[in-house]
This record gives sequence, C-alpha cells and structure tokens, in this order.
Amino acid sequence: MSVKQNFLETVVASVRRDIREGVYSVTQPLNRDRRSLRGRLTGGVRVIAEIKPVSPSTGSAVVSPSASTARAFQDSGACGISVLAERSYFGGSPALVKNVAAAVSLPVLFKDFVVSAEQIECAKRCGADLVLLIAEMFALGLADESADSMVGRAHDLGLEVLFETHSERYVECINRSKAEYLGINNRSLLTLELKRGHFKEIVRRIEKTKPVVAESGYSLREEIVSDMAYGADAFLVGSAFMKATRPEEKLREMIGSD
Repeated sequence: MSVKQNFLETVVASVRRDIREGVYSVTQPLNRDRRSLRGRLTGGVRVIAEIKPVSPSTGSAVVSPSASTARAFQDSGACGISVLAERSYFGGSPALVKNVAAAVSLPVLFKDFVVSAEQIECAKRCGADLVLLIAEMFALGLADESADSMVGRAHDLGLEVLFETHSERYVECINRSKAEYLGINNRSLLTLELKRGHFKEIVRRIEKTKPVVAESGYSLREEIVSDMAYGADAFLVGSAFMKATRPEEKLREMIGSD
C-alpha cells in the first residue's frame, strides 16, 4: 500500500520507530516562559506560520526553514509558530522545535503525530507552548491512550492543546474535549487529498465556545478572508510559505500588512 493510500498508519509506524530509537529524548530542557495563543487571536487576520522543511504532498521548501525564518515570521505579524517535530516525512525534529522556541517570543506549537506521552513530555522540554493532537489517531486506535488522557497529560505539563480533525465523523470527539483550540484540517490525513471548501462544511458542527483554527490549503488572502466569515479564528499555513522564496513577504501578503 502506498503512502498516499494510508498515510496516517504509515507515518505512525515511523513515529513509533523514532520513539524506540530515542529521537524524542531531549536531555536538556529549554527554560522558557509559557505563552498562550488565545490572547493573540484578536484583530485582523491571524496566521500561525509553520516551519516545515518537507511535505509529502509538495516536496521540499524553497528556503530551508530555520529559527531565523521563525523570527522573520514573528516580525511580519504571525500570531504563533508551528514547528514540525516528525522527521521521516516532514524533515522536522525536536531539536528544530527547541531552536525555534529559543529564538521567538510567540507561542510555539509542537506539531507531530502524537501517539505517546513521551512526545508530549518532549514538547515540554523543547519549550513548546502548545501540542497538536489528531482526532483520527484516537478514533482509529493508533495512540497509546485516550484523547482525554492525552489532553490531561498536556495540561498537567502546562501545555495548551490544539485538537484537530479532517472529518465530520470525529467532530464530536473534539467538541467534547477539554482542548483549548479546535482545528479543522482541509487535508485528509489518510490520503493527503486536499478538499477545497472543507472548512465551511465542517465548521457548522463545531461548538463555537473555543477558538477554531483552519488548517491546510491556504495560499491567498481571499481564501482566508472567506473562511474568517465562516468562523475561523486563526489559520495554520505551511505549504504556501514552503513555496515562497521570501516566506515572510508571503505572510505579510496573506495578513494584509505592508
């Protein structure tokens, strides 16, 4: 079976191998004050800019993302920074998360395919402020613990949680969670297919008591403004920046700053 036919199970197998090999054993914790994303979700277009060296769907970034890229995003108006920790398919690492967290004052999202408490503990040691959890991981039995348990572990460590789904089938799972932020991913994590207009279809079922983050497929300001009207509080953008020779300029274009 190809990666695109069953991407989630493929990447989970890789992550579990990394756990066994000690990839998530960051020995020296980064001492950094925790920052909440919530206070930054006000006024204008809010973009969580992503540091993603490689994408299974788009290839490698034109400019290799680094801590300096993150600082440029911060200076250009990002409300937060997302950093890939998964190495085999996205070219990330816990070290990259730690380097970015040390370089910026914005909230930092540890973005990974979390199956184990060890990854959440790693996020803490790397200086992250938030951790991504994926509803499909729990619904398909790919994680070691329940969603509630994983959210609780993150909270016990002082981390906020962005809990995402790409399917209407799992909306109730994120609705009833104690995660601070709910995410709607326009890209299927099973096939990597990008579905235009997906956010509009799913957001109607989201209980709007928490900020909602729209994820994947945004490259134009017009697309962002459109989904803001449907209830998106922030946008997680990665591939559009990967394709840009000046990612920070693309960010300013998307949020509408000079």
